[in-house]
Amino acid sequence: MADAPDIEMLGYFPANLDDFLKFCVGGAPAKRGDTRERVGVFRWLYSRRVPKAQFYTSDPGDNVGVFIAALEKPANEGDMPWNKKEIFGFDDFVNPDSRFRMGKAFPTVNQLARVTRNVQLESQFETGRQHTDLIFKSLEAGNSLNLSFTIDEFTQALRGETSGTFAKIESEIASLNLPLLEHLRPVEDKRLRDEGVTTAKIPGPSAQL
Repeated sequence: MADAPDIEMLGYFPANLDDFLKFCVGGAPAKRGDTRERVGVFRWLYSRRVPKAQFYTSDPGDNVGVFIAALEKPANEGDMPWNKKEIFGFDDFVNPDSRFRMGKAFPTVNQLARVTRNVQLESQFETGRQHTDLIFKSLEAGNSLNLSFTIDEFTQALRGETSGTFAKIESEIASLNLPLLEHLRPVEDKRLRDEGVTTAKIPGPSAQL
Protein backbone atom coordinates (compact mmCIF):
# COMPACT_ATOMS: atom_id res chain seq x y z
CA MET A 1 0.00 0.00 0.00
CA ALA A 2 1.43 3.36 -1.03
CA ASP A 3 2.20 5.91 1.67
CA ALA A 4 -0.22 8.80 1.97
CA PRO A 5 1.21 12.02 0.50
CA ASP A 6 2.44 14.80 2.74
CA ILE A 7 0.10 17.80 2.92
CA GLU A 8 1.77 21.15 3.43
CA MET A 9 -0.38 23.82 5.08
CA LEU A 10 0.49 27.52 5.17
CA GLY A 11 -1.35 30.62 6.35
CA TYR A 12 -0.80 34.33 5.79
CA PHE A 13 -2.31 37.73 6.60
CA PRO A 14 -2.02 39.64 3.28
CA ALA A 15 -1.70 43.39 3.55
CA ASN A 16 -4.46 43.58 0.91
CA LEU A 17 -6.18 40.30 0.10
CA ASP A 18 -7.32 41.27 -3.41
CA ASP A 19 -3.84 42.42 -4.41
CA PHE A 20 -2.31 39.28 -2.92
CA LEU A 21 -4.65 36.97 -4.84
CA LYS A 22 -3.91 38.79 -8.09
CA PHE A 23 -0.22 38.25 -7.39
CA CYS A 24 -0.81 34.56 -6.65
CA VAL A 25 -2.59 34.00 -9.96
CA GLY A 26 -0.80 36.30 -12.38
CA GLY A 27 2.27 37.78 -10.73
CA ALA A 28 3.05 41.49 -10.61
CA PRO A 29 4.75 44.08 -12.84
CA ALA A 30 8.50 44.46 -12.60
CA LYS A 31 10.05 47.22 -10.54
CA ARG A 32 13.14 49.20 -11.40
CA GLY A 33 16.25 47.26 -10.52
CA ASP A 34 14.60 43.82 -10.53
CA THR A 35 16.88 40.98 -11.59
CA ARG A 36 14.12 38.38 -11.41
CA GLU A 37 10.52 38.26 -12.60
CA ARG A 38 7.56 38.60 -10.26
CA VAL A 39 5.78 35.55 -11.66
CA GLY A 40 3.53 34.97 -8.65
CA VAL A 41 2.68 31.97 -6.51
CA PHE A 42 0.85 29.70 -8.96
CA ARG A 43 3.67 29.54 -11.51
CA TRP A 44 6.14 28.79 -8.72
CA LEU A 45 3.90 25.93 -7.57
CA TYR A 46 3.69 24.66 -11.15
CA SER A 47 7.49 24.63 -11.31
CA ARG A 48 7.48 22.37 -8.24
CA ARG A 49 4.98 20.03 -9.97
CA VAL A 50 2.54 20.32 -7.06
CA PRO A 51 -0.23 17.85 -8.01
CA LYS A 52 -3.09 19.20 -5.90
CA ALA A 53 -3.94 22.30 -3.92
CA GLN A 54 -6.81 23.71 -1.88
CA PHE A 55 -7.18 27.36 -0.93
CA TYR A 56 -9.12 29.10 1.81
CA THR A 57 -9.73 32.84 2.02
CA SER A 58 -11.58 35.26 4.24
CA ASP A 59 -14.67 37.07 3.01
CA PRO A 60 -13.93 40.29 1.07
CA GLY A 61 -15.92 42.24 3.66
CA ASP A 62 -14.02 40.96 6.70
CA ASN A 63 -11.82 43.19 8.80
CA VAL A 64 -8.86 40.83 8.43
CA GLY A 65 -7.58 39.30 5.20
CA VAL A 66 -6.65 35.64 5.63
CA PHE A 67 -5.18 33.21 3.09
CA ILE A 68 -4.58 29.51 3.76
CA ALA A 69 -3.15 26.96 1.32
CA ALA A 70 -3.11 23.17 1.66
CA LEU A 71 -0.80 21.51 -0.88
CA GLU A 72 0.05 17.93 -1.73
CA LYS A 73 3.84 17.94 -1.75
CA PRO A 74 5.63 16.24 -4.63
CA ALA A 75 7.39 13.03 -3.63
CA ASN A 76 10.90 13.44 -2.22
CA GLU A 77 10.64 17.24 -2.03
CA GLY A 78 12.28 18.98 0.90
CA ASP A 79 11.15 22.07 2.75
CA MET A 80 10.02 24.83 0.34
CA PRO A 81 9.14 28.00 2.29
CA TRP A 82 7.01 30.73 0.76
CA ASN A 83 9.19 33.81 0.94
CA LYS A 84 10.87 36.40 -1.26
CA LYS A 85 13.90 34.16 -1.80
CA GLU A 86 11.75 31.46 -3.39
CA ILE A 87 8.90 33.62 -4.78
CA PHE A 88 10.29 36.96 -5.86
CA GLY A 89 8.01 39.80 -4.75
CA PHE A 90 6.05 37.67 -2.26
CA ASP A 91 6.98 39.74 0.78
CA ASP A 92 5.50 42.86 -0.83
CA PHE A 93 2.01 41.42 -0.31
CA VAL A 94 2.08 39.83 3.15
CA ASN A 95 2.75 41.15 6.63
CA PRO A 96 6.11 39.53 7.43
CA ASP A 97 5.70 39.73 11.22
CA SER A 98 2.12 38.34 11.12
CA ARG A 99 0.78 41.56 12.65
CA PHE A 100 -2.43 42.77 11.02
CA ARG A 101 -3.74 45.35 13.46
CA MET A 102 -3.11 47.22 16.69
CA GLY A 103 -5.99 47.96 19.03
CA LYS A 104 -7.08 48.86 22.56
CA ALA A 105 -9.34 45.88 23.22
CA PHE A 106 -9.52 42.18 22.51
CA PRO A 107 -11.63 41.45 19.41
CA THR A 108 -14.75 39.35 19.35
CA VAL A 109 -15.00 36.46 16.89
CA ASN A 110 -17.25 38.32 14.45
CA GLN A 111 -14.72 41.16 14.27
CA LEU A 112 -12.09 38.92 12.71
CA ALA A 113 -12.64 36.80 9.60
CA ARG A 114 -14.79 34.07 8.09
CA VAL A 115 -12.45 31.72 6.25
CA THR A 116 -14.02 29.37 3.71
CA ARG A 117 -12.81 27.28 0.82
CA ASN A 118 -12.25 29.28 -2.39
CA VAL A 119 -13.16 26.89 -5.20
CA GLN A 120 -12.78 29.52 -7.90
CA LEU A 121 -9.16 30.03 -6.97
CA GLU A 122 -8.68 26.26 -6.99
CA SER A 123 -10.24 26.07 -10.46
CA GLN A 124 -7.77 28.62 -11.78
CA PHE A 125 -4.88 26.77 -10.20
CA GLU A 126 -5.95 23.39 -11.56
CA THR A 127 -6.45 24.63 -15.11
CA GLY A 128 -3.03 26.24 -15.13
CA ARG A 129 -1.50 23.12 -13.57
CA GLN A 130 -2.92 20.89 -16.30
CA HIS A 131 -1.74 23.24 -19.03
CA THR A 132 1.75 23.48 -17.55
CA ASP A 133 1.90 19.73 -17.01
CA LEU A 134 1.21 19.24 -20.72
CA ILE A 135 4.35 21.24 -21.52
CA PHE A 136 6.42 19.29 -18.99
CA LYS A 137 5.20 15.97 -20.40
CA SER A 138 6.02 17.04 -23.94
CA LEU A 139 9.56 17.93 -22.88
CA GLU A 140 9.91 14.65 -21.00
CA ALA A 141 8.66 12.63 -23.99
CA GLY A 142 11.27 13.72 -26.51
CA ASN A 143 9.89 17.25 -26.98
CA SER A 144 6.85 16.20 -29.00
CA LEU A 145 5.78 19.84 -29.41
CA ASN A 146 9.19 20.86 -30.82
CA LEU A 147 9.75 23.52 -28.19
CA SER A 148 13.00 25.47 -28.22
CA PHE A 149 13.55 25.30 -24.46
CA THR A 150 14.49 22.52 -22.06
CA ILE A 151 12.80 21.30 -18.88
CA ASP A 152 15.35 23.17 -16.78
CA GLU A 153 14.78 26.39 -18.72
CA PHE A 154 11.00 26.02 -18.40
CA THR A 155 11.30 25.40 -14.65
CA GLN A 156 13.55 28.43 -14.21
CA ALA A 157 11.14 30.59 -16.23
CA LEU A 158 8.19 29.53 -14.07
CA ARG A 159 10.23 30.59 -11.04
CA GLY A 160 11.16 33.92 -12.60
CA GLU A 161 14.85 33.27 -12.07
CA THR A 162 15.98 35.37 -15.03
CA SER A 163 14.32 38.61 -16.07
CA GLY A 164 12.59 38.43 -19.46
CA THR A 165 12.78 34.66 -19.90
CA PHE A 166 9.19 33.85 -19.02
CA ALA A 167 7.74 36.25 -21.59
CA LYS A 168 9.76 34.62 -24.38
CA ILE A 169 8.65 31.12 -23.41
CA GLU A 170 5.06 32.29 -22.98
CA SER A 171 5.13 33.79 -26.47
CA GLU A 172 6.45 30.58 -28.00
CA ILE A 173 3.77 28.47 -26.33
CA ALA A 174 1.06 30.88 -27.45
CA SER A 175 2.27 30.56 -31.07
CA LEU A 176 1.44 26.85 -31.01
CA ASN A 177 -2.28 27.72 -31.08
CA LEU A 178 -3.01 25.21 -28.36
CA PRO A 179 -5.74 25.88 -25.78
CA LEU A 180 -3.14 26.50 -23.08
CA LEU A 181 -3.37 30.21 -22.49
CA GLU A 182 -7.11 30.81 -22.25
CA HIS A 183 -8.13 33.34 -19.63
CA LEU A 184 -10.28 32.16 -16.75
CA ARG A 185 -12.80 34.77 -15.69
CA PRO A 186 -14.63 33.20 -12.74
CA VAL A 187 -18.27 34.08 -12.33
CA GLU A 188 -20.40 33.76 -9.26
CA ASP A 189 -21.65 30.18 -8.99
CA LYS A 190 -25.09 30.38 -7.35
CA ARG A 191 -25.10 26.71 -6.37
CA LEU A 192 -21.77 27.00 -4.56
CA ARG A 193 -22.81 30.28 -2.97
CA ASP A 194 -25.96 28.65 -1.61
CA GLU A 195 -23.80 25.92 -0.12
CA GLY A 196 -21.77 28.55 1.72
CA VAL A 197 -18.62 28.26 -0.36
CA THR A 198 -16.68 31.44 -1.11
CA THR A 199 -16.49 32.14 -4.84
CA ALA A 200 -14.86 35.53 -4.89
CA LYS A 201 -14.10 36.79 -8.39
CA ILE A 202 -10.39 36.80 -9.00
CA PRO A 203 -9.16 38.47 -12.21
CA GLY A 204 -7.60 36.00 -14.62
CA PRO A 205 -3.86 36.21 -15.26
CA SER A 206 -2.41 37.56 -18.47
CA ALA A 207 -1.52 33.97 -19.25
CA GLN A 208 -2.45 30.72 -17.58
CA LEU A 209 1.07 29.38 -17.09
